[in-house]
Amino acid sequence: LVAFLVLALIPLLVVGIITLTTSSNALMSKAFDNLEAVRANKTQAIENFLYRSESDMNILLETVKTLRQNSFDQLTAVRTIKKGQIEDYFAARLSDVRALSTNPVVIEGLSDFKKVSGKIGGSEWQAIERTYGPWLAKFIEEYGYIDLFLISDKGQVLYTVEKASDLGQNLKTGKLKNSPAGKAFNGGLKAPTVQDFEFYEPSGDAPAAFIASPVKVGGKTMGVAMIQIPIHQINAIMQERTGLGETGETYLVATDKLFRSDSRLVEDSTILDPTYLVDTAAVHEALAGKTGEKIIRNFKGTPVLSAYSPLAIPGVHWSIIADISVKEAFAPKVVNEVEDFFTTYKEKYGYYDLYLFNPDGYLFY
Repeated sequence: LVAFLVLALIPLLVVGIITLTTSSNALMSKAFDNLEAVRANKTQAIENFLYRSESDMNILLETVKTLRQNSFDQLTAVRTIKKGQIEDYFAARLSDVRALSTNPVVIEGLSDFKKVSGKIGGSEWQAIERTYGPWLAKFIEEYGYIDLFLISDKGQVLYTVEKASDLGQNLKTGKLKNSPAGKAFNGGLKAPTVQDFEFYEPSGDAPAAFIASPVKVGGKTMGVAMIQIPIHQINAIMQERTGLGETGETYLVATDKLFRSDSRLVEDSTILDPTYLVDTAAVHEALAGKTGEKIIRNFKGTPVLSAYSPLAIPGVHWSIIADISVKEAFAPKVVNEVEDFFTTYKEKYGYYDLYLFNPDGYLFY
């Protein structure tokens, strides 16, 4: 009986085991199928998210390129306009001093002042000054110059409108011979010349620049007519802000890497101030005679878009620089929006943050 029972149970056990195994495999297979379906869905979702993010980045790159190009185009246009204005300004000043040196009033006045060169300030000199002084004073008033000089061919300052401490001094042999006025006189004996800004003691040790031209009669040089040009006229050109936004500015720099116009971003005057050395890549390029645009750090270390060019002014070696901060150039405010473009973009598309780097790795936004 036991043997018959065993023989009967063995097939049942085998069938049960086979059935259980088959059922378990089926359930496992179904579970794996479900997991694979979930995995496939998640994979597709992640790939779609990353693909969309990559597409967003490509669009952002094109947007940044456009903003960058537009900013450089605007900056280049401003630089070109200011370059023309400054070059025209000095061309006009040279024209003024040429006209002054050939004016009959100046020629006669210089001749008469030379006759009393040993009596400057005396009654005879004052009588001549009453004759010519009003016309000469009116000239600098009309054209906005600081001072006007009549100088003998020997270097003696025979007359100045302002009558400062340089009146009567000799620019050829005296203590002012190495001053900007002395250098302008020496150049002006030969041809119309522009003398760069230097500190000038008779003007309170302030920066001073001069333009001089020979006064000739019958082909012979009898002296020099000289004008002192004002800084504020140059600043008026360079600090006009159209097209420069909040952080943009244009300025002049010479071979000594010092300012020749005041920076709009500094409260005090920056002209010839060694505190503000403009030793930047843009200045190096411009002083080497190159015109171009690049992203650099300005004299304050701020990342900026910079457009630069040398200036064609006889007698000086200056460059013109136009800058605007990269943050303002690349992250403009959206019209009727409180936030800038990239903040609005980040929030709209749900990104955690958005970064802008300078080519040197500096994170500026």
